[in-house]
Amino acid sequence: MEIVNINLIPGLNNPVCHVSQFDVGRTIRLNLYEGSSVYTLSGTETIKLNIRKPDNTVLVRDITNTSSTYITFNTVEQMCPLPGENLCELSISSGNTIIKSINFIMQVEKDPLYKGVETESAIENLDSQIADAVSHMTFNFGLHATYIDIKTDIFSYVEMNYCP
Repeated sequence: MEIVNINLIPGLNNPVCHVSQFDVGRTIRLNLYEGSSVYTLSGTETIKLNIRKPDNTVLVRDITNTSSTYITFNTVEQMCPLPGENLCELSISSGNTIIKSINFIMQVEKDPLYKGVETESAIENLDSQIADAVSHMTFNFGLHATYIDIKTDIFSYVEMNYCP
């Protein structure tokens, strides 16, 4: 469980909590403060967590797991699919009126396998792996096919710039 102290007075701090990409079920506890005093919930408030992810999609979650002085939530699949900063807003409402809201950052650390290539090939034969991949590429340029040999151009560029 990660414990984060969050101050409900805007501008005093924008804390950061850390999660790993694709984390599901990680518990985040937000201890509530107002200035230097502990903030106490009455129990009748509605609490929402709004999360803007790096691709600008927004996830809205109702939070029901609270005590009088802190809020906890568990990460779900759609909270951290992309590495980077999620801008989060915690809002506390009474009726239809927001009485407190504060932003914090959920830093999503990149999974080592994110957009990775699974291979058992050695790095020493990378040039032959690239050459093999390029030789299997197919392109359809219609009438221009006789003027463009894209495979040769790509292979030459890769060989010139990336192969020793």
